[in-house]
Amino acid sequence: MGSLEKFMSKLNRYADLIESKKSEISAVLSEYETQSTIEYEIEHTISGLQESKRELENNQFIEAKLTVSTFFPLNLPLYSLLLFAIIPSAYAEKVFVRTPKVMSETFQRLIDIIELESWFPEIVMLDVERSFFLNSYASLSDVVLFTGRYENALVVEQACLSSLFIYNGSGINPLVVTSEANIGFAASKSYEMRVFNSGQDCAGPDAIFVDEVVIDEYIDLLTSEIKSKGSCSIGNIMKSSYLDDLRDYLWSNQSYIREKGSITGSRVEPYILVRKIKDLDSKYHEFFAPVFNIIVYSSIEEVNSVARKDSFIDKTMYVSVFGRNKMLEKSLEGKATVLIDKVVNDVEKSYKPYGGFGCKANYVAVCGERIARPLLISAEISNYFTSYSLLPADSVDSRELVK
Repeated sequence: MGSLEKFMSKLNRYADLIESKKSEISAVLSEYETQSTIEYEIEHTISGLQESKRELENNQFIEAKLTVSTFFPLNLPLYSLLLFAIIPSAYAEKVFVRTPKVMSETFQRLIDIIELESWFPEIVMLDVERSFFLNSYASLSDVVLFTGRYENALVVEQACLSSLFIYNGSGINPLVVTSEANIGFAASKSYEMRVFNSGQDCAGPDAIFVDEVVIDEYIDLLTSEIKSKGSCSIGNIMKSSYLDDLRDYLWSNQSYIREKGSITGSRVEPYILVRKIKDLDSKYHEFFAPVFNIIVYSSIEEVNSVARKDSFIDKTMYVSVFGRNKMLEKSLEGKATVLIDKVVNDVEKSYKPYGGFGCKANYVAVCGERIARPLLISAEISNYFTSYSLLPADSVDSRELVK
């Protein structure tokens, strides 16, 4: 059995371990995740391990072992370990993982439960300052994986110019609800995606465009979703800075608040803000809380006009369209990964490219050359270190991502 076959066999056995420890994992994750988020995370981790064959067999295996440095994200720690540490370890002699300070104690308990050190000794967890990790590990690595804000990504990339730099950031991920949509379904999926992980996910929609013809019905049904689901879908916000940022935003946008939620301790009950599309400025606020930012439009051309602006294009990952509109879908081709009557969580799989074509949302880079496209980390590593060149941006067809 070759090295790749052995590795895939190990991942399948590791999936059995995760399955056997579901209750222990859930107990740890419940400290900062809701039960629905925990179930999603464990399910996707197990299926990702089991489906690794679909991912790794499509990529050329590299016998020369690399060094990888990962700036680990805050959200979905178990699933993120699969994406940003375990799968990359197929190509790595060492994977250095810098864990966020805010979750270090909880994360260590999770690591112990899933026996990561004994199963994957090449993965090294480091509880160190970001600057130390950048200078002592990332800048010396063959591959650097960064999740977080675009501005921070630029700083890290500059220090790692000779590395294959893979940036998984965040986008606006807007929802567009047309007059042709099933409004009840659209409201339900809006709620599901916006409150996922209590609103602390990079795929959460930062804008929801709704046709004025159906706006009252949509808000009524969305409000019903919020009331009927209650507190079971929402947990604590992990960082105090998210709460401070939210308070500032709500203070500056008081006139748009339609349904007032609440902030109690580290818990946020949903807010609904509504504004006309003409009142939309060029900036899109990134929410890390269950806030519904609704923009009312009167014609699809108004949405198309917004979608043509650089501030929108630069941050495009996914666009979810409820109710078919060929004009809008055509205008978004090559700019975003378009989903029809679906949200990101409906299509996201560990073995498929993730993201869109916005240069501030996600990109791969070497020596200052950047290409924005949906990214699959294993494919980027395999392709680059077998050819030593970046694939062109059009090497990924966004229509293939959602089948």
